Amino acid sequence: MESSGKRLWGIDVIAGVYGLGTLAMVWLCANGTDVGRTFGLLAGPVCLALCIGIAMRIDLVRKLLMVLLTLALVATVPMLAYLLGALAGWFDLPPNTDASEQLAKLPRSLIANAILLGYLWRPDVRAAFQR
Repeated sequence: MESSGKRLWGIDVIAGVYGLGTLAMVWLCANGTDVGRTFGLLAGPVCLALCIGIAMRIDLVRKLLMVLLTLALVATVPMLAYLLGALAGWFDLPPNTDASEQLAKLPRSLIANAILLGYLWRPDVRAAFQR
């Protein structure tokens, strides 16, 4: 368990979210379109590994999640440029995609990723993953 003796519930919440993600991927594999099934087959094992690894407080999994979150934060910059370019008419978007709607969602994911990365970086959370 943790060195301080108390269990950090935020870690359990993160593991639970990835558990729900795993269930969503299983549902996609069973009921989705061909693209959805393929995505479910690829993302499902990743979600399951993150869920179990975070729940079991495996430090390597925490570090892997931090790398993935950092990549997501970095990927926000080209996505922002692409969406702004689409609004300016420089790029074509798929017909079912609205650039302004996607642009409105971008800050939410950026903030969520930054908060999650900051939480995993905290000293007490790092200590909870040390064995």
